[in-house]
Amino acid sequence: MKKQNTASQLRSKGLRATPARVAVLSFLERQTFPVGIKKIRTAIPGKDLATVYRIMDDFTRTGLVKSIDIGHGHTDYERADRPSHHHLVCAECGAIEDIPLKTEILNRTVLSKSKKFASLQDDHLTFVGCCVTCAE
Repeated sequence: MKKQNTASQLRSKGLRATPARVAVLSFLERQTFPVGIKKIRTAIPGKDLATVYRIMDDFTRTGLVKSIDIGHGHTDYERADRPSHHHLVCAECGAIEDIPLKTEILNRTVLSKSKKFASLQDDHLTFVGCCVTCAE
């Protein structure tokens, strides 16, 4: 199935397809790892930081993106429609790698150990380590 164009994706979530929103969503579609607000801001020159924060709030609220904390001291964002994965982050340089884990099995295991929870709404794990470059 061909992916909806960016403007259609925005409209399907009840958002206007403004040039700034289209630019941000297009930028996020090209990313292979989570990015912070400052990096997103560089993708849309001429827009102030407050505008980018409002756009990301709208995208998060409508489910277009996920906000995640991978230990960089700020919130990072990635497309919500990416295949399920977790992250491995270098404690030295901040390099990020996606780690595809069997989320269904992991979720069942977590719930089987819980005495108070019946379901999970979302999951995200961040593993922190040292990348090959920093280890040398």
